[in-house]
Order: sequence, then C-alpha cells, then structure tokens
Amino acid sequence: MSFEDPVTTVIRLLQKNMHLVKDDGSLASVYVSKEWYDQALLKNYEAQVTVGLQHSVDQKLEISGAARRRLCFLKVNAWSSNRDIREKLREEINHIIREKRTTPNVTDYDFCGVGPPTGSHKAYHAASDSELAPGSVGWIELTAEEYQKL
Repeated sequence: MSFEDPVTTVIRLLQKNMHLVKDDGSLASVYVSKEWYDQALLKNYEAQVTVGLQHSVDQKLEISGAARRRLCFLKVNAWSSNRDIREKLREEINHIIREKRTTPNVTDYDFCGVGPPTGSHKAYHAASDSELAPGSVGWIELTAEEYQKL
C-alpha cells in the first residue's frame, strides 16, 4: 500500500481551498508550491505559500518492525510584500488546515467568485416543500442583485 507524500497532500489541500479575499472584495492571487521561496513569483502573484518537510520520525510499534508509525512535521511559510495580505493569508491557512485536516480529499462546493451569469454557469433558487427535479419549472434564475450577493 502506498500513500501520498504529506507535503503533496497539504499543497493540494491549500490549492483547492484557498480563497483569500482582499479589502476591496476581490480574490488575491496566491501561488502554493513546495518549499523554496521565489521572489520573482511575487511579480505575478500577490502571495506565495511554501510547504516543506521539517523533519520526520519513524517509530517501530512492534519489536519485529512489521508495524511502524511515521510522523511528519511540516513547515508552511506565507510570503507577501503586503502586510495585510500576509496576515489574512496566515489566518486562511490555519482555517483550512483546522477545517480539512481529517478529510483532505472531500470537496465542498461554494459560490466563491461566481459573479454574474455567463454561458458556462447560472444559479437558480426555488421555494418548495419537496426536492424539485433539475428541469422543473419551479426553479427561478437569480436576479442581478442576488448574483452580486453571492
């Protein structure tokens, strides 16, 4: 049985769930990668997050060594030239890791960044006592104001 590298798992977790909102309400562009800070990336991104293996401990759980436990200690660094973004980035990283630490492969869908309707997406709502079928006429597309609230 093989397991995914813990660094890769945390990188994927942060990439999929990072929604860093700036003061003006727009999403900040954040680059998440393995360890090693790259200052040139901050020309195209507002922040960079690096994840690396700080150290690991391999323990024998049986005398024979058939059962083992490996503890990995990771180091996550947040880089940004903007102090406010750096603080928000730290809070977002802690939030993601606390919330998703037991279920890193589960994806929750939200409407972050949806904005006005396009040819690829639209949002609908309905008031009903029972579950409506997707093609039902009871569904009503959101108004422009409701799209902005998303």
